[in-house]
Amino acid sequence: MVIVGLGNPGSKYEQTRHNVGFMFVDKLAESYNASFVLDKQKEALIADIYIDGKKHLLVKPVTYMNNSGNAVIKVLNYWNIDPSELIVVYDDMDLEVGKIRIRKFGSAGGHNGMKSIISHIQTQDFKRIRIGIGRSIDLLLDERADRPNIDVRTFGSGAKMNPEQVEDVVPKIDAFEPDFAIFISPNPGAPGPAKARELLSEKDVPAIIIGDAPGKGKKDEMDEQGLGYIIVMSDPMIGAKREWLDPTEMAIFNADILKVLAETGALRLVQKTIDGVIEQAEAGEIELPKLIITAEKAVEAAEFANPYAKAKAIAAYEMAGAVANLDMKGCFMTKGFENFIPLVAAAHEMAACAAKLAQEAREIEKSNDTVLRTPHMKEGNLGCKTDLISKPE
Repeated sequence: MVIVGLGNPGSKYEQTRHNVGFMFVDKLAESYNASFVLDKQKEALIADIYIDGKKHLLVKPVTYMNNSGNAVIKVLNYWNIDPSELIVVYDDMDLEVGKIRIRKFGSAGGHNGMKSIISHIQTQDFKRIRIGIGRSIDLLLDERADRPNIDVRTFGSGAKMNPEQVEDVVPKIDAFEPDFAIFISPNPGAPGPAKARELLSEKDVPAIIIGDAPGKGKKDEMDEQGLGYIIVMSDPMIGAKREWLDPTEMAIFNADILKVLAETGALRLVQKTIDGVIEQAEAGEIELPKLIITAEKAVEAAEFANPYAKAKAIAAYEMAGAVANLDMKGCFMTKGFENFIPLVAAAHEMAACAAKLAQEAREIEKSNDTVLRTPHMKEGNLGCKTDLISKPE
């Protein structure tokens, strides 16, 4: 068996979330007291482990992610190993942080490392383990992963986010010595996030809490704790009933809500706010944000030129926020699956309709060539453009 962890070589990438494949095989090697040795010919770091007396290979390509297939095909050919004995471990941004999905075969799913492997070994029939890293806030701040004035580390507690997981994760930021920390969670008043607020408030590191509507009720506590906050009012709870929610439904719901937040301007406002904190950190003095993102603030950040587009965006944002009320009723106030399933299903339909309205708003702006784009430029500053065929200034 060959277990290949995907990632990028070098200290620059060592603790980044896209290197979770490397981290996985590193832990395996550590568990079996194995050490990696560089094989230049095969363009990989390779370690041997023995399970029940049988030898297995752990492989970390040093080709960089996009060329992982170069190393994999050399390893398979050298030891005459069939692709059916191959397991590839890699990151998946479309899975929640910490979630694991195992498949016996399948496409690359847009992952460049997997594309390279499939291209080189000429088959999709090999096992893969996808580890969720989520689409984290750092992508708003460094969308091309080439911004020179920031360096981000992402630590996750997994889906549970209970106090015990939080107590394990929060201390890990100390090794990074950041200029400031951002904690992202649902309901900042829940036990796990509350524990995170407590721990962060005790650290000598400025911290910002990003949460959903229930966080509004905790803003006075966060003020007292010396924490900054960004509360996104349109980020609703999911219909978390076992009789309804499966991984596919979860992914669809999150995609719909993310679409609303992106296309109404809410995520741009988050981006601009944190960019402001980065500028302050560079100047040596940080003023933590105290921001509650309403529909009006979101669409103001989007700078819609067309009033109908703006109206649709406001409707989408408010509708997505209202999803929480129906999900709350279905999840906590209604007994009997025959009664609560229609309610949570209806809530998810509302989320889908909100996403459709948000897209319609953007389509209006596209038809008039007035979509605002604010990419980060080479030096880290924000560019700006609305004409599609133009360069940002």
